[in-house]
Amino acid sequence: MRTTGKHLKIFKKEFLLWVEKFGLKEYNCFFHHESLELTNSSNFCCANLHVDDNGKTATVTLATDLPSYATLAFIKTLAKHEAAHLLLRKLVWLGKCRYLGDGELQNEEESVVCRLEKVL
Repeated sequence: MRTTGKHLKIFKKEFLLWVEKFGLKEYNCFFHHESLELTNSSNFCCANLHVDDNGKTATVTLATDLPSYATLAFIKTLAKHEAAHLLLRKLVWLGKCRYLGDGELQNEEESVVCRLEKVL
């Protein structure tokens, strides 16, 4: 399925909805609509997220080509999926650190739990 500007608008709206629900207001979000390279785990790369932690920017891309079975609900799910990656961004980063300060991991876990309490 070839995506259009209408699909990108729906994707953007849904992503920003979840950013708001997750309380991730510190990020400036930008959106792209372009061809994405395939990943090893699937036949399609439907969307991706790139984050600049220093600048607090998140660039979200919706692929121009999606699987033939893609629907508007599928596109909304992609947006929610990428917002969830943004939610977990710092937790994943901390997990990759060689050294952590006392309580850093627990503090971030608590932050994620508090954000999820608001939407679940």
